[in-house]
Amino acid sequence: IYATGKGFLTHAKSVTIKLDKPLKLITCFAKRPSAPTIDLSSETTTPGKAISLNLSGFISGRVLFLQIRDTAEKLMTLRKKVIIVEGKTDKYPIHFAYNDASGTYTLILTDVASGLKSKKRINLK
Repeated sequence: IYATGKGFLTHAKSVTIKLDKPLKLITCFAKRPSAPTIDLSSETTTPGKAISLNLSGFISGRVLFLQIRDTAEKLMTLRKKVIIVEGKTDKYPIHFAYNDASGTYTLILTDVASGLKSKKRINLK
């Protein structure tokens, strides 16, 4: 049993939680899920050029949350994206602006249902 957006709660048939504000959502999986895989078209890019996140490994209906940390590890709040895997395309573009600083950025991909996260560093030349 997992708390949506938080992660693993317990491996049991039931769980007791206090229902209060904010609303808490839980999910249950038959098998322990794994953290989402960040499969990119490239781990290096240039300002103004997008890289692609491969969505083919995710089942249709899965909801992912993408965050990017800049070269100073500060969260880029205007770059947060909710990705709903619909099966219409197997690639999701991740854009970098022409004025983004060169250096190492960190992508954080969260599976919303389980709260499990993966991180990958990319280099912006």
